Amino acid sequence: MGNENGMDVPVGLWDALNRLAFSDGYTVEVQPTGGTCDAFADYDAKLIVVSDRLDEATAVARLAHEIGHVRLHSPGHWLASQSTPGREVREVEAESVAFLVMAHHGVSMGTASLEYMADWLLALGPGSPADVIKAIGPRIVNTAEDLIRSTSAHMEFISAARPRPATRAFEPDFLSVDLDGPALW
Repeated sequence: MGNENGMDVPVGLWDALNRLAFSDGYTVEVQPTGGTCDAFADYDAKLIVVSDRLDEATAVARLAHEIGHVRLHSPGHWLASQSTPGREVREVEAESVAFLVMAHHGVSMGTASLEYMADWLLALGPGSPADVIKAIGPRIVNTAEDLIRSTSAHMEFISAARPRPATRAFEPDFLSVDLDGPALW
């Protein structure tokens, strides 16, 4: 199934992300979320919920976003010595991770993702968005690299394990004499 930009989600990407959530102790559910909520992570319940009203590409992107939150902001991953960033920074980090993971796998999230990040950066108030990006960039890149490495390995494994369609030897008698159409002279 393609997304609004006509790009297909690679086979196995949802499953690969679901396995990452499971390895972090989370269950992933697809269910109604009501309103405008596309997905959320409940750290206490160890649950990621993705809305059942999303197309495949958006659902996979939201799952990547929520796993970004889990890997960057959940109590099990957040260093006790660090102060928890505000929601603005958390949303930019998680969406950046999702954007990079999806781009790596050939799925464009379009401008909506960039606009989402820009809105959260503007919500920080006065100051330079560039300074924020410089400060959080390494965390984003490291988390995205980890997700990309894991999802790619899983997808390569299932691709190698998937049976290939049987091929037939070429049979010249199968071709008709009139393959190019009837003779005109």
